[in-house]
Amino acid sequence: MNPIITHDQFLQLKQSSPLVSVIVPTYESALFIEECLRSIKNQSHSSVEIIVIDNYSEDDTRKIAERYGAIVIPSKSIRSKARNIGASLAKGEFILSIDSDMVLGQNVITSCLNETRLGYDAIIIPEVSFGQSYWAKCRALEKVSYFNNNMIEAPRFFAKSSFDNIGGYNPILEAGEDWDLHQRIKQSGCRIGRINEIILHDEDKLTLKNAVMKKYSYGKGFKLYRKMHPREGINRLVYKASLVAKLPLFVRYPYHASGMFLMKYCELVAFLIGMI
Repeated sequence: MNPIITHDQFLQLKQSSPLVSVIVPTYESALFIEECLRSIKNQSHSSVEIIVIDNYSEDDTRKIAERYGAIVIPSKSIRSKARNIGASLAKGEFILSIDSDMVLGQNVITSCLNETRLGYDAIIIPEVSFGQSYWAKCRALEKVSYFNNNMIEAPRFFAKSSFDNIGGYNPILEAGEDWDLHQRIKQSGCRIGRINEIILHDEDKLTLKNAVMKKYSYGKGFKLYRKMHPREGINRLVYKASLVAKLPLFVRYPYHASGMFLMKYCELVAFLIGMI
């Protein structure tokens, strides 16, 4: 067997297995990040580089990331800016941006690449939550209700050329940065696709207090997004607060649905206070 391949064969092989850069912003993520990185390493598409942008964690986040072969960049940055730093360093033809408490289904990257071959520039990946506490299970029910809803979900996988052309994430947004990017991608004429493979989001031992405080923080950051997108911002808030369309789903799970509605009410109040 001749081990030498022609230039055309090399280009064909490269095209069939493009490098994908996975960008993971982190801070004190030692509890979650190993499962996240393991899921990246176990992808059916093996041509992957991992870029971790770490906000000077004092736990074992960096040590764990380096053990999995990640490029670790220390940076005092908010999430949107950290993602842009990762993208600027990415060597891949495609980029995937996830959080350190997320776990990828084994075929996520393969499925995203298949969509790009159909002409899509950005890909939405459905997200499913899981966790140990009652409130984590309530959050899981909420996330299921958002499936196939472009008003809530936003792309995470991008052709790097398209991502760069629109300037990446807005580096001053601390909330709504994914929605802002989604809108700019659409306005640029890029095509947005969707896959059925999922991302698992580990809510761990979520408490009502933690959920409410997080939404209060998002509310403070969302003010800037609403100024940039006044109509879209209101539409997203109203739609996310309205879960009536999924009532049959909630009737099947009354115990967690009741907690979910209580949690959403408390989060909404905290969010609005944060905006004020």
